[in-house]
Amino acid sequence: MLGTLRLSREPTPERSSRGGLVVLTAFAGLVSGLITVGLVYPIGQLSIRHHQLAMYLLGAPFGAVLAAYLASYKLLRGLGGSWRAIFLVTVSMGTYFVSFILAALVEFAVHAGRFHTQTGSISPISLFPGGFVGGFVILGTVTLLVYPTTNFASLRQRIFFAAILSGALGVIGWALGPYFGIHLWSALHALGCTPPDETFQNALLGDRSRWLSLFVVWQTGTAFLLGFILRRR
Repeated sequence: MLGTLRLSREPTPERSSRGGLVVLTAFAGLVSGLITVGLVYPIGQLSIRHHQLAMYLLGAPFGAVLAAYLASYKLLRGLGGSWRAIFLVTVSMGTYFVSFILAALVEFAVHAGRFHTQTGSISPISLFPGGFVGGFVILGTVTLLVYPTTNFASLRQRIFFAAILSGALGVIGWALGPYFGIHLWSALHALGCTPPDETFQNALLGDRSRWLSLFVVWQTGTAFLLGFILRRR
C-alpha cells in the first residue's frame, strides 16, 4: 500500500515533459531578449538612415528564436513548417512596430498632445496596451501555427488573460530599468556594445536601462506564458 502511494506521487514522463516545455519556452524568451538588447546599439546606428527598418528588426529576434525552438521541439510540423517559421518572424516584427506605435499614441493622448522629456516619464498607462497587444498577437499566432485545427474560440479566453499579464510585464520591465536593466547595460558596455559617449549615469537616469530591461522581462515572461498555453494542449 505504501509502495503504491509512493509510486502515485512520482512525476509521470508526461508531466515532466510538459514542465520541461514551459521551462524551455521561457529560456527561449530569455535568449531572444538578450539577443535583442545586444542589437539595440547597432540597430540604433542603422536607424539614423532607416528608422522604420530598424524598428522592424528589433522585433525579429523574438519570432526567430521562438520559431527555431518550436521547430526543434517538432511543433511546426509538416512541409509547411519553414513557411510557418518565416511567418512567425514576420508577425513578430510587425507586432513590435504596432506595439511601439500604440504605446506612443497612448502616451501622446495621456499628456494632451505633448511628450514629456523627463527621465522615465512614460506612463504605465501607455506601456500596458503595447505589451497587451504584443502578447495577444504573438500568443494567438503561435497557438494557431502549432495547432492549426484547434478551435481558437476554446483558447481565446486563456490567451486573453495571458495577454493581460504580458501587458503587466511591459510595465514591470520598464520599472525595473534602474535595478535590472542597468546591469544589462554594464555587461554590454564591457563588450563595447554601447554608444562610446554614453556613461553609466546617462544609462541609469535615461531610458536606455529601461528599454533593455523591458525587452528581456517582456520576452521571457511572455514566452513563459506561451509555454503554459502549449502545455495545456
